[in-house]
Amino acid sequence: MKRIFLRLSVLLVAPILFGGLNAWLNPDGPPWSVEALAEGEVNFAVLNSWERSVLWVDAREPDQFEQDHIPQALNLSLSHFDEQIGLFLEQWVPGVPVVVYCGSRHCGMSKELANRLRNDFAMDEIYVLKGGWDAWLEHK
Repeated sequence: MKRIFLRLSVLLVAPILFGGLNAWLNPDGPPWSVEALAEGEVNFAVLNSWERSVLWVDAREPDQFEQDHIPQALNLSLSHFDEQIGLFLEQWVPGVPVVVYCGSRHCGMSKELANRLRNDFAMDEIYVLKGGWDAWLEHK
């Protein structure tokens, strides 16, 4: 009976010790749970797997865009849509994915803008960067 108890104890304690040791040695390891992407969303793991360029679209207000933005991104905010859509359409190339981002993980402007581009202009490859500008800052 003691022998069985000892074996069970080792079987229960060993994974905890090894898991703790692994977490201590690899503090930047993958998270325990990875948040799933919603339909139409991409993250940097997906973007890095693509072997093609993308057209970045910043859905934030022009003053935020002017402070800082992803290199080569175009500003296309909902509040200035009519003024800015012409430049976007000049830069857009069919077959090149468009990735829209806004200010943070909780910002809905990028989703709204992506839906507007899909619906009003029948564009297929329109994606939203999960995490928005915050995700870019963490990634760069």
